[in-house]
Amino acid sequence: MRSYEGTTIRVRFHDTDHSGRVYFSNYVNWMDDDITEFFRSKGIVFADIQKTIVDSESVEGTFVIGEFSCRIHAPSKFDDILKIKSKVAELRAKVIRFESEVLDANTDARLATGSITYIWVIGKSSAPIPEQIVKRLQS
Repeated sequence: MRSYEGTTIRVRFHDTDHSGRVYFSNYVNWMDDDITEFFRSKGIVFADIQKTIVDSESVEGTFVIGEFSCRIHAPSKFDDILKIKSKVAELRAKVIRFESEVLDANTDARLATGSITYIWVIGKSSAPIPEQIVKRLQS
């Protein structure tokens, strides 16, 4: 395992819309990317379709997004450096919900906040989150 410090990105031109501001869907993508890094810091890696690795052990199943929301508090623009930080807000038998925030990396100004809810699935059905993943998430 490694420490989790969040994710830092630089806004690229193609991340913006015709007004020069970050296009809204990018915030959710960045939050999802950051959550993937959070999982990785806990020793959880999504190796393949329907296959998750926990400390070198293969576990059947994966997380899929069930719901997301995002509120933009202030605009981001081309070439801004952003810091995305996520945390577990809720953990239930089959569901985990993360809360994320996007900050200006230079000023720590809050630019966006959001939430992504993931559901553990095996095949086409929801299933309980495996115990070894729950333990990792609670550590």
